[in-house]
Amino acid sequence: MAFETVEVVDPATRRVRLGADATWGEVAQNLAPRGWAISSGDHGGAGGLATTGGIGLLGRAYGLTIDHVVAAQVVTADGRILHASPKENPDLFWGLRGAGGNLGVVTWTEIEAMEPGNVVFSQMALDARDTAGLLQRWDTAMEKAPRKLTSFLTLSPARRGRDAVAQLLSVYAGDDTTAAVKQLERLAEAGPLLDHQGYVLPYSCVVQPGDKHYTGGGDPTVRSGLVTHLDDKVTHAFETIAHSGLSYFMQIRATGGAAHDLGPGATAYPPPPPELPAHRHGRHPGRARRHMGRRSRPAHRRPLPVLRHRHPARMPP
Repeated sequence: MAFETVEVVDPATRRVRLGADATWGEVAQNLAPRGWAISSGDHGGAGGLATTGGIGLLGRAYGLTIDHVVAAQVVTADGRILHASPKENPDLFWGLRGAGGNLGVVTWTEIEAMEPGNVVFSQMALDARDTAGLLQRWDTAMEKAPRKLTSFLTLSPARRGRDAVAQLLSVYAGDDTTAAVKQLERLAEAGPLLDHQGYVLPYSCVVQPGDKHYTGGGDPTVRSGLVTHLDDKVTHAFETIAHSGLSYFMQIRATGGAAHDLGPGATAYPPPPPELPAHRHGRHPGRARRHMGRRSRPAHRRPLPVLRHRHPARMPP
């Protein structure tokens, strides 16, 4: 079996086998003709996120990637090739969903895909000079949002004469533009809105194929953590980190919703807090800029109506 494979095993249950080296962009492209998708990260390979977590842009609607894993093949340290599922090596199957990197080399996973159809994808830029206030307002909007809405906030601190800017990548799971725009307008209230683009499009246009070849420079150094709420203490701590110069950018991913549908102990992944896992990234600014860059404009897209907002602002020069 090729490590890059994306193979439909059972169309009736939307069961898909993913090789460990398949990227999520390739997975999305292969599943798009069927109208299927797998809740996943926004970049990287299937072999990692499918065994460690997978907090993606469909996460609040459908949960973590590991929540939908139904089987895996793993090579153990003593050279055995084992199949893991709820009925076969169930203890190994439990551990592979959340702690897979500690148990062996996973060569493939089988995952039950979702059938979201088209989604509403939004890219928003907000003035983040009031960093702590913006984070609290975004947190409030997300805690009130329906589970169909997932949002990632990436904070770029002030540098080289430019003010701090927050970039929001948000996905509304479905093509109901009236409901989606209502939720996006609430996100826009988090701070002065500098720019916005929104489209109705297939999920495969959100998670696009990336370059798997080594490009030099190494990966960014990453520090991650989980928080329950972005209260005053937490947001001011994040603001301090963001303006310290030690972190090139900070990203906060809203979770909750379907990520809580499985009970505690169902997988080896630690029980998530009610809403927000926070991820701080640093070092290697060139690689960071590539991760934060805008998606290419898809051919099959439908623009959203212009958002109404109370904080008109001008994009900084």
